[in-house]
Amino acid sequence: MNLRPGGARLLLALLALTALSPTPHFAASLNFKAATFFASDGRTADAEVATFGVPENRTEDGRQVRQIKLEVWRFAATGDSTAPPIVILDGGPGGAAIEATRGAYFDIVQRLRAFGDVIVADQRGTGVSSPALGCKQAANLAGAELLTIENWLAAIATPATKCAKGWRKKDIDLDAYSSAESAADIDAIRDALGVQQVTLWGVSYGTQLALTIWSSSPIE
Repeated sequence: MNLRPGGARLLLALLALTALSPTPHFAASLNFKAATFFASDGRTADAEVATFGVPENRTEDGRQVRQIKLEVWRFAATGDSTAPPIVILDGGPGGAAIEATRGAYFDIVQRLRAFGDVIVADQRGTGVSSPALGCKQAANLAGAELLTIENWLAAIATPATKCAKGWRKKDIDLDAYSSAESAADIDAIRDALGVQQVTLWGVSYGTQLALTIWSSSPIE
């Protein structure tokens, strides 16, 4: 479910991320394969894609936990820049960065390539990540009603509850689909890329996620 009220103001964040504070280590790798990325208007871009496994819920004791899958695209830098890779963080929560890159973000991503590699991945639970926690239940909002946080939350409460019940029946740990875990996913991607630092480019809720990531990293 994309928990974003209509008319939300667009916000952007550009932050640098260094390695996060020490956390339990889970071995992971990014085995990129050459691929063609298709925009929704038919344009294409050369890129690489990989499936990246991360623990659904990271634990302190290092025990085995279920792995979930993220799809990660890398668009190689077009210039001579040696700057850190740029990671796209979509909004919502619930927005899918890969789908957005097929549309509104396509030109932005191509321009950002002048400054370094661009990394596009759907956050856990969204888009083509697995599991994808989409919700088919519709919220009932009266067309003439003034949209406020209060009536919006009231409208989504019933469909969200039904969706959550269905996901729990599938043994999905909903507590694991949080900003903190998504932040750890981005750090795991950074580590798998073999770099010490990435630049975060966030839209709307993506700025909040960027700040969650940044606040967990050492400030130099």
